[in-house]
Amino acid sequence: MPVSVSATLAIRVPRTGEWAACRALLPEAFRGSHAPDALLALDAAGAPVACAAFQWTGDAIHELRIRVIRTRRREGIGRALVESVAALAAARRAGEIHARVNPIAEPDAEPFLIATGFRRTSRVLTVEAPPEPLASYIARLARRATPPSGARIAEIAEVDRGRLAALYTSRIVPELRLPPGAAAPLVWDRRFADSPVLLVDGAVAGMLLMEANNGEGVCAIVARAVEPEYRGRGWANLLLLSEGFARGARRGSTRMRFEAPEDNPDTMKLMARANANVLGATACYVRAAAHV
Repeated sequence: MPVSVSATLAIRVPRTGEWAACRALLPEAFRGSHAPDALLALDAAGAPVACAAFQWTGDAIHELRIRVIRTRRREGIGRALVESVAALAAARRAGEIHARVNPIAEPDAEPFLIATGFRRTSRVLTVEAPPEPLASYIARLARRATPPSGARIAEIAEVDRGRLAALYTSRIVPELRLPPGAAAPLVWDRRFADSPVLLVDGAVAGMLLMEANNGEGVCAIVARAVEPEYRGRGWANLLLLSEGFARGARRGSTRMRFEAPEDNPDTMKLMARANANVLGATACYVRAAAHV
């Protein structure tokens, strides 16, 4: 890809001493366990004016984040960064570029992404609710469920973490557009030591990755994963959720936090039943690397 975009703007891979500018512009992109790649935009004097950070995952780019300093917005710098990332992706034969934003906290993000060739693929709400009446409702449904005789809830410490990482990788990583390897540190993270695991005849059938109390009285459900053969019947999700809510209560949590797909009417009904408040949202977008 070219280093210079114009006489007044250069976009290139950051040099050793320039990564601090990338972290200052996009601190959220550097908080994970996987350091991102980046492109830095500099003005004619060599001062950083914008940055794009992203993760390579096989044949695609994920977690694209772009920020332009406030005094240089609406000059086409963000678009130039998107096209530079796309050129880099195309050069490596990557087919797609994925981005995730909080449309509530970042209202300008969706118009920008749509204008630069992205389309929205999903929108998930982060909601918080008191334990009741949701916990009692879930527990009541769970008692009516008819799981197989070999089904039981296990502690995460009982189960091989590699098996849990494989379940997370196959069921959650693609859905949330996470980089490869994201599951391994999560299943070993001590914050999630209370996560219930569903076993059927000794085999992992599902898990609820959760922090029973985040220190603020909130039971935070990070992800729910169930193997395909146990989906659609209801009992697997109900057992995991019922156990998760109970563990949160035992740890003193007075609020439940979870994610709800906005396009799922059943989830929206559950939110209404739970008297849930929307804290934020995550919208996912994708575009082809070679956008016309």
